[in-house]
Amino acid sequence: MGETGRHVVAQFTAECVQCYVDATDADNPFVREAACICIGELVARVDAVAVQPHVLDLLRAARICLQDDVFTVSDAACAASSQVVLAFPTECRASLPALWWTVHLSDDVWSVREDAAVALGSVLRAYPTDEALRKQIVELAATFLGKAKDQPAMSQAAYDALVKSEVAHSTKQRFSCCSFEPRQLKRATDHDLCHDHDPAAGHALWAHTDGAIYLVREMCATKEAQADAIALFPALVDASILRHFPQTSILQETLWKQLPVIGASLGKQVFKRHIELFFDPLALTLQGTHRLAKFAAVECTKQLSQLIGPSIFRGRLDANSMWLAVIAPHLDPQP
Repeated sequence: MGETGRHVVAQFTAECVQCYVDATDADNPFVREAACICIGELVARVDAVAVQPHVLDLLRAARICLQDDVFTVSDAACAASSQVVLAFPTECRASLPALWWTVHLSDDVWSVREDAAVALGSVLRAYPTDEALRKQIVELAATFLGKAKDQPAMSQAAYDALVKSEVAHSTKQRFSCCSFEPRQLKRATDHDLCHDHDPAAGHALWAHTDGAIYLVREMCATKEAQADAIALFPALVDASILRHFPQTSILQETLWKQLPVIGASLGKQVFKRHIELFFDPLALTLQGTHRLAKFAAVECTKQLSQLIGPSIFRGRLDANSMWLAVIAPHLDPQP
């Protein structure tokens, strides 16, 4: 349809919405996932006047998909529901407490955790003057960042043995990405949403912290929340120096991948005031043996150097012999 495509969709918005809502209840998980993606695109690309009468129907469908048994569907629903809120903040304000993004922030799948953080960041952008809402998100980030400290201690050998044991994989419900099995939840009404238990109760404590790292990144991208995010930097450092369970390497990898993004969001002048706070844990990761975490730390070192300037970065390393010995060798050579 070329340039007229959006206009044509706007003319038939009611029919498109009904199609998408029906598709979110399909047995095929790929159809449910596609429906959520289409909902997000509809609210982001089509004339708001045409979509506005259908906002609550779209949000309700996405909300129920947040509880889907297939993570790709719940992940797409997370993105779709946040796009609806961002496009129509006034219409969606009353529905925010019912959205399950905080549960997905500690999901077993890293991409779901990241998209949940993006969704919460969308809330900050949609309601920039809502101080109470901002404080709730800040408190959530602070609480989640500290949870990894309470993760039960476990050696790598014990973890490997657990993964290989039959007990770890017995009596568990299995879902293939192509599964057509009946779902635990079928859409009927708003009352289908589960309110009588904590859906995050089975999530690992370290996963809460990993999700919170992404959330701090999103807070840094929102001007109104930047000061709150900076106040959480010590908690980021505390999480990155933990070593008492195998998944600490995941926390390190996540932080070193997100820190350059955090720095870019804050800007050179602001971020360089705090960069030295991360040098000790960065050096510890570079001295470690986990390859993915170490690779992320090396790339982080190079990107931070380019962000604040190679000469300034090298000058900061000169203040500590350990920083100079461990971090400096990974910098790109200067002409």
